Amino acid sequence: MTDAGKPARAAKPAGARAPASGGKPARSGKPAGSGAPAGAEERLPPRLAAALAGFERYLRAERSLSPHTVRAYTGDIRSLLEHACRDGVQTPDGLGVAQLRSWLAVQHGSGAARATLARRGAAARTFTAFAHRRGWLATDPGPQLGTLKTRRTLPHVLRQDEMEAVLAELDAAGRRAEQVTGAGPGNGSAASGAQAGAQAEERTAAAVALRDAAVLELFYATGIRVSELCGLDAGRLDQDRRTVRVMGKGDKERTVPVGVPALRAVARWLAAGRPELATRASGPALFLGVRGGRLDPRTARRIVHERLRETGTVRDTGPHGLRHTAATHLLEGGADLRSVQEILGHSSPATTQIYTHVSIERLKSSYRQAHPRALPSLPARKTARACSIHGDPNGRRIAVYKVYFSFARPAARRSCASTPRRLGGKCTRSPPRLAQIRTKSIFSPRTSAAGNWAMVNCAARRYMAHRVGHSPGR
Repeated sequence: MTDAGKPARAAKPAGARAPASGGKPARSGKPAGSGAPAGAEERLPPRLAAALAGFERYLRAERSLSPHTVRAYTGDIRSLLEHACRDGVQTPDGLGVAQLRSWLAVQHGSGAARATLARRGAAARTFTAFAHRRGWLATDPGPQLGTLKTRRTLPHVLRQDEMEAVLAELDAAGRRAEQVTGAGPGNGSAASGAQAGAQAEERTAAAVALRDAAVLELFYATGIRVSELCGLDAGRLDQDRRTVRVMGKGDKERTVPVGVPALRAVARWLAAGRPELATRASGPALFLGVRGGRLDPRTARRIVHERLRETGTVRDTGPHGLRHTAATHLLEGGADLRSVQEILGHSSPATTQIYTHVSIERLKSSYRQAHPRALPSLPARKTARACSIHGDPNGRRIAVYKVYFSFARPAARRSCASTPRRLGGKCTRSPPRLAQIRTKSIFSPRTSAAGNWAMVNCAARRYMAHRVGHSPGR
């Protein structure tokens, strides 16, 4: 059964697991759904096999692409060349747009996802451009191949309160683990073998807890990719400048700021956790596995999923979900798109624009504040009742509370008796949640009376919007 029948993600294709030249050619024909058996690369004509090997070296050495991308592209081109070979093509110069389109049609018929088809089309265009530059093709058929537009869904993002809950729990676990690792190995001569083994396991578990807390804090603080985090060395973290140097895609280095909580978590890991797991083979790696080697991306993904699942209050997501979350929270906090692009390491602003989505709550709040007919107008009789008290600012403030009070339900009015508020030397009772809107910021001595009461009207309508279901007549 081929892997093309499953919808494959673009970043982690369902095929192309074998190296492009030499080695094991197993599963070489499976990624593209061509139906070819496992040893298909050996049956390629010599010139096509040489072209495939040169393409792999080009991606790896000249383009400096990640191993996953090299594996995906070489697997796709191997499938393309196998398809062209079955059509009678023996050399690269026989490859044309007809073979490209028929190959993609086979992929589409086998059930490949749109993202997979888009990636395979991009791999084909990259290969034909490479072959044209090498002189293997007289003309480049790649530009004649249409680009499939993929559906971009909004990324899954955790709320700020959810992230705060997760990180607070991890911080508490890290503090407890720091006490365990800082207690020392104990009296080895007096402890039995079983007790010594239990103490070693406890210290290892404490070191893992410190590592996991540092991993999630750094993911959320920087928004880096999982491969970038696993490739970090301890010397790349500058605690004085609060930055970390990250090696991104295409061997592009960038400097990313790090928050104080993340630095604190990483410092605890380096001081109390890393020495417990470090071995001679650890090298300068910042994060280590339980056996002392550099942290594997699969282990990092498992850490994120397990730690989020343990809280029980947030939806499950992975390291890339934390990257989405960090970018979205940056934009919600007022960061500009260009700064977020630099932090995430995107080569194009179009990639960063996906994070400009907003939650439905913020969308409705903006709509209520901006649209002139989003909320019902304040009734004229209540506006006149408020405007009748216009002697001094204190009286106007009390009038605002009276307007608010007139929209409260009986239960809310009764609860007002327990929430007295003093305004300008006078005591008035206001309904709950009025502390969110300070009346002293509503009234301005430089604004006319009409302008002040227009702001009163706007504030009252905003308060009505907070109390969903309270109509003006109630």
